[in-house]
Amino acid sequence: MIYYGSMYYSIRYSFLSVHRLSLRLDIPIREVITISNICPLKCIHGQCRYFLNSDKYFCQWLDGYSGMLCKVNNTCDCSSDSICIGVVKNRSICICPHKKFGQRCYLKSAVCILNPCLNRGRCIVGDKKFSETEYYCLCPEGFMDSICKKKQSRIELIFAETISISQSSLIHLFYISSIPRPSTQLYLANPTRATLISKIKYYEHSTFTYYRGIFHLIFVEFNEHRYLAFLQQNSTPATKISVTIIPEHHCISIPELFDDHIQALLRWHRAKYYHVPDIDRHANCFKFDYKSVYNYLGSNYCENDGQLYQDNDTCPTLSSCFCKKCYYGSRCQITTKGFGLSLNDILGYSI
Repeated sequence: MIYYGSMYYSIRYSFLSVHRLSLRLDIPIREVITISNICPLKCIHGQCRYFLNSDKYFCQWLDGYSGMLCKVNNTCDCSSDSICIGVVKNRSICICPHKKFGQRCYLKSAVCILNPCLNRGRCIVGDKKFSETEYYCLCPEGFMDSICKKKQSRIELIFAETISISQSSLIHLFYISSIPRPSTQLYLANPTRATLISKIKYYEHSTFTYYRGIFHLIFVEFNEHRYLAFLQQNSTPATKISVTIIPEHHCISIPELFDDHIQALLRWHRAKYYHVPDIDRHANCFKFDYKSVYNYLGSNYCENDGQLYQDNDTCPTLSSCFCKKCYYGSRCQITTKGFGLSLNDILGYSI
């Protein structure tokens, strides 16, 4: 268990019998060094730290101690498979595993004994004080919904041997909704975009991924080149797609298609020529900012200049880091830069 930090909120009306606080907690994405060398407190068996949202100090206990100055010796009575984080008024503060609950984590929930989740889903007991749901299902890759019954769309990409591929590729999926207007015309709203990261093993020319939403278009990006991989008129959920990426699928950029004269025109004047390279002389345009930058609470979740991508622009449920060369890990925190060939370098695609 990693300690990220502590916050301090005072109770204004202490004479009331019941207290309710409405707070917004911004949990840091990485550990914050809050150890202070100028602390006014003398922590006997612990470390002096300051709160993230206040200039106040406190003593963080070591195992087996509690109290304001960490000098009270105590013994936790939590269950053996739980985590004891301290003692307050001779009562242990226990963090229970997902199948247990209670003050000391000795009680077992009957909800998850039979495991109502399907397809090897993991049952998580809900908190009755805050949720109407008795349990949640943590679904494995390829399945979704409340009990992991529905299948996700499986997208398989096969790359032609004539295409030079990289170890990782970006998969951009677009869902374009048409909203009818009173004038019987269609107004094309901004498409819903999802970006997934797929890793390709050494000496292989194929990869696959799963996606829970619906989509019309799939673009694959690697080595700063983009390919149109898939196009469908009607989006169908839980589909199984296998696409072979060939050089003809390459999306040619505007500087390669038009001369300097057309490129120098204003955007709306230049757009009048977009239909010319098409075989049917038809241009179908939509917003696709492939250089868009995602952030997590105003900061980059990824380390070492990694790029953050999310599965939805407005309400993301999955975030992934696209790492630069020689960096690996879920947040690009592992590097082989400056070293010779290592095991991390060999297995980097799967880290």
